[in-house]
Amino acid sequence: MQLLLARMGFAREECKQKFQYMSVEIKHRMKDMFEQYLPEFGLTDFYYRGFLLLHGYSSKISAADVVYGVTALLESSVESDGSSGSKQFGIAYDALSLNKLDKLETGMRQAIKVQRAVLRQGSTAITKKGSIRSGSKFRWVKLEDSADTKLLCHPQALTKFGYFLMDALREKGARMKPLMRLLHSRAEEGLNRWHLWEASTWCSSRKCIRYCFQKRS
Repeated sequence: MQLLLARMGFAREECKQKFQYMSVEIKHRMKDMFEQYLPEFGLTDFYYRGFLLLHGYSSKISAADVVYGVTALLESSVESDGSSGSKQFGIAYDALSLNKLDKLETGMRQAIKVQRAVLRQGSTAITKKGSIRSGSKFRWVKLEDSADTKLLCHPQALTKFGYFLMDALREKGARMKPLMRLLHSRAEEGLNRWHLWEASTWCSSRKCIRYCFQKRS
């Protein structure tokens, strides 16, 4: 990312700011510079067509933001306060209302956390030797005792993580094999401790088989 910003001539400190506070000149140049330099880094289809919702004089929400935000709310099924999946469904449903945009903003912030966790753990798995094991028929990667486990132990988050790893392996020229993803998280209820393992198998066609199982320690 720093190399990309340097190629475009954007100051790093300027780019650390929120978009609304960045200089007008950079905002105007950004799209043209992205289209010019992103292909050098293998980043294509960076822009896509979509829909915007304009509400009032200041609220502007894209359809993609709604999808990511509501999905993040749905997958936050068990929080530290013990809230259940049914409660999260109600919160996600409320987030679709124009009168409760604060709930949607909460979901969008959660989606950003999930994406950052995918990038952190995906980059570590790709760059750290031995993180991704390879057999004759498939590959597997296991994440244990990670601070990001709580964010990645949901089906959609696990799907994003699988796509990230498969795309990165493809860019490195690795032969495509099914990829099994194992995620280890812990939860305590009373005196019982449970280990939840979630796995997903990824084929070169991007078809996915997901399953999970529990075992008592």
